[in-house]
Amino acid sequence: MAAAMLTSMSYTKDLPETINDLTKCPICLDTLKVPKYFTCLHTFCSSCIHTCIEHLFKDHIPRSISCPVCRTKIKVSDKTRNAEEFSRKLPINHIILSLIDAQKMLKGKSICGPCKKLHGNKVTAAKVFCVECREAFCNSCSKYHKAFSAFIDHELADIDKVSDVHLKIGSQYTTCNEHMKKIEVYCNDHQKPCCLHCVTLEHRKCNEVVAIEEAAKKLRDSDAYLNLMNAFSTLTRNFSKAVEEREELLFVGEREEKETKEKIKTIRKNIEKLVLKLEQDCLDQLSISCRDNQLVLSERIEHFKEKTKMVLHCQNMLKAGLKCNSDIQLLYDYNNMKAQKEELESFLQVNEQQKYSKFAFEINGAMENMTNQITSLGNVVISEATLITSNSSLLDCSIRPLQDLDLLHENSFYKKEAKFSGVTCHDDMILLVDRYTPQYWLYIFSDETDEIYYGRVKLSIQDALTFSIPWDVSGTLKGRCVVSFPESSVLADICINSCTINRWIQINNPQIGISFYSNSIVSCHRYDGKSADVVTIFDMNGNVIREHKHGCKPNYLCIDDVGRIFFNDRDENKLTCITYNFEEVFTYKHEQLRGIAGIATDTEGNIYVAGFNSNNVHQLSPSGQLNKIILTEAHDIINPLGISFKKDADILIVLNDSGSRVSMYEIY
Repeated sequence: MAAAMLTSMSYTKDLPETINDLTKCPICLDTLKVPKYFTCLHTFCSSCIHTCIEHLFKDHIPRSISCPVCRTKIKVSDKTRNAEEFSRKLPINHIILSLIDAQKMLKGKSICGPCKKLHGNKVTAAKVFCVECREAFCNSCSKYHKAFSAFIDHELADIDKVSDVHLKIGSQYTTCNEHMKKIEVYCNDHQKPCCLHCVTLEHRKCNEVVAIEEAAKKLRDSDAYLNLMNAFSTLTRNFSKAVEEREELLFVGEREEKETKEKIKTIRKNIEKLVLKLEQDCLDQLSISCRDNQLVLSERIEHFKEKTKMVLHCQNMLKAGLKCNSDIQLLYDYNNMKAQKEELESFLQVNEQQKYSKFAFEINGAMENMTNQITSLGNVVISEATLITSNSSLLDCSIRPLQDLDLLHENSFYKKEAKFSGVTCHDDMILLVDRYTPQYWLYIFSDETDEIYYGRVKLSIQDALTFSIPWDVSGTLKGRCVVSFPESSVLADICINSCTINRWIQINNPQIGISFYSNSIVSCHRYDGKSADVVTIFDMNGNVIREHKHGCKPNYLCIDDVGRIFFNDRDENKLTCITYNFEEVFTYKHEQLRGIAGIATDTEGNIYVAGFNSNNVHQLSPSGQLNKIILTEAHDIINPLGISFKKDADILIVLNDSGSRVSMYEIY
């Protein structure tokens, strides 16, 4: 931000109503007093933000604090000793001071400030305005003001003509935050306004240090300021468009919910309709069968009734013949009745074991399986889609190399040689897997301790298990991590705080690249020329949850904050992204990315991919488009292996020189 802002009071007539929003403190909601701002440009009263910072610094000095408005991470310098020092070094927002002055002029508050302070309710019209003191004076007070040697050079402008001249609203004597000296020059090499003390101490070797007036004139005469304003106008449109697109997604979600509910209800209705039809078919079949059976039984009953009548008739005939028949007739009737008896007995014998129909219901096998196996109508499938907001411009990130991680500590441990293959950041610690023969270690570094080096764990496989060299590491639960062994079907579950192996997790196949998400371990199987290449999701006990077969030959795997899985293909120089449900999102290939190795993601969803053979690191957008090749040989990148992103400090950690040294780069 410029040290001073030139503006004309005629411009103040056109100030927007939103000026009130800019000049109000978001904490106390009053007009800003000594406005100080963060790097995100949100501005607060000096006293208000100091109170907040004191609270955040209460227990310890944090690495970063969050802006109370937008939650942007504000880094705290390692040299900061206390909250008061951090608050004091926050820069004053001179643009806001200018707006407050303009606001006063718009509201007609051109009264003498000293008179009001000295005489209470006495109101004296101001005649002049001191640009440096930001105060209006009457003629009498202005004379006293100019009488002091400290104020003799202050510019006093006629308050009646102030709207017709270009008045510098904002102190010309803006002071340096570091040395509290007047800012007089501007360093073009560092893009920073400086005091003469700064130039002497920090900018002696800079090629272009010019007077502040010359730098401001050059900026006004160029298109840079206008271009920056246009860029922010473009950003405003882009963000407005992004908000509109995401608000539209709310309506799309509601519509899809309604459509899905109707679909579920339709399926239920169709099933009910089908079941009712099948039920009616069975009932109709039962009715027809029962009716036919009743007809058959009725006929048989009638036959038996007729035979019963014949038996009674024969019985009566025999009784009557015994009394009334002649001897000859008695003999004839006897023989006839005897024959009739034999006929009736024969009928009864024939029908003694007569078959009849029994009724039962036998369920269809498919229906029985359905009732036993179907537990739901279906599943609500939530698939990931990528919303790409087209940007008119892309703000490039900047890179600042940091000192390599120091592998020397006071306990006589010094890594003259190393072969680091795995790296991750977990619980404010950096974890490194060293596969250098014959010692295999997990090294732990913490910036929360007095010494950066924290401890190490010997990664020796148990005698009962197959000999294997460790490869990758991933943080899991609080204070825990797991290490993979490409030659053994085990994972080492390690307690970080105590630097001990907690247990060995048995798994189905040796794994190489490894990551952790939602209480599950996600890893890729090492290609051995025989078994299928798979991405496997395990639970914390090593049980397979699900697997995804693919044609790649990976050795590194990463998973982002929303569950998207990234893995490399060494032979095809390809990065693949899939969802947690194994649906492909995108693949990425680039002629300047060869021998893909480590993968990492940041808090914004950007993806970082190391090129072992191309000696670089690519930064991709969340949708898989190249943002920038951010690290090259010019940044001392040589054969990078594993990489990790320290999200609380925006630092990219690179296992450089085939893993022999650990390089760190600040991304900002």
